Amino acid sequence: PSGITLRLKGYVNDYCGKGLSGGRIIVTRLDGLKYRADKNSIIGNVAFFGATSGDGYINGCAGERFGVRNSGAKLIVEGIGNHGCEYMTNGEVIIIGDIGANFAAGMSGGIAYLYDPNNELKNRVNLEMVDCVDTSSDEKTYLRQRLLN
Repeated sequence: PSGITLRLKGYVNDYCGKGLSGGRIIVTRLDGLKYRADKNSIIGNVAFFGATSGDGYINGCAGERFGVRNSGAKLIVEGIGNHGCEYMTNGEVIIIGDIGANFAAGMSGGIAYLYDPNNELKNRVNLEMVDCVDTSSDEKTYLRQRLLN
């Protein structure tokens, strides 16, 4: 609920943040680990399913079905598996790494910012209900602020 911040160092299994409704969940990797956070999963599948509000910050990758049915939460993650942001109706997702196949299937609202330096992600996005566009300079400024705070 609103006002609560949950901080976890380590790994989380499936359904992390399911039904998040106003609080903050921050998951970071354990101290001293040498692996790359942007190439290794730290939370399981179906994370933040049905979240209505609040924030999620994941210092690593998530499994499949990240942010499904998100209707208001603001989420940042370093990469996700297949079927991310399915049926999303509102909220914001920032993914600064790879995404799996079928991203945004049935997504009817909200916004997802995808980092795509090699212009490869359009092949993984389900374009039936969404458009892929370049970020504006105002959006880039906003993203820098979100990622640095």
